[in-house]
Amino acid sequence: MWILDDADSPATAPAYFPIVSGSTTDVVRPFAMDLPQDEVASDHQILQIHVRRLQFLGDEKALPDRQLWGAHFGPYTSAP
Repeated sequence: MWILDDADSPATAPAYFPIVSGSTTDVVRPFAMDLPQDEVASDHQILQIHVRRLQFLGDEKALPDRQLWGAHFGPYTSAP
């Protein structure tokens, strides 16, 4: 089970959030979805999402961009 962890969302960008695993009881350093920095989206490549512990940066508990996700709500419109 995966959980949208809005409690650890950045205050400056609440539209982004970590997605953490609900399969363990470790709530201090849970496993989270992580997209390695060298992964690039293209029509010919499937992105490889990794699972690793939340990687807080510094004392302010900031998260790296590779562990933040977002969602677009509403109807899907394809690009021309």
